[in-house]
Amino acid sequence: MICVNNKKDYKSLEPLLPQLLEFNPNNPDIVFVAANCYDHLHQYDKAEELYLQVIDLNSSAFDPIFNLGMLYFKKSLLKPNINSDKNIGYAQQWVEKASEISPNNVNCLEVLKLIYAQNGNKEQFNKIDNKLKQLTNQ
Repeated sequence: MICVNNKKDYKSLEPLLPQLLEFNPNNPDIVFVAANCYDHLHQYDKAEELYLQVIDLNSSAFDPIFNLGMLYFKKSLLKPNINSDKNIGYAQQWVEKASEISPNNVNCLEVLKLIYAQNGNKEQFNKIDNKLKQLTNQ
């Protein structure tokens, strides 16, 4: 499984996921790998459900929280409609939570900056921009 995943061949891993999840429903690592695969396969509903399951299993893990925020952010950009505001709100909530876990994670801060730009929160945008400049010495 890891070998297929390391090659990022998510399509080849897809048929194995239901059985892996059936036998390992409480293993956060396996549930995360499945969520990540479904995310890359653009099966966002399955990915969302599994990211939430991982977070229930381990509420302090950065990756599933950040990835869930990214999923909502992608959905807000990919399908601009009446749910865009809801998705950007969820994205902000989860990425802010990820930032609390790893406050100096540059990728996380960059995404927060994009979210604040999209929803027009100039104050938070500037705060994150200044923090990024400090972290990256720019």
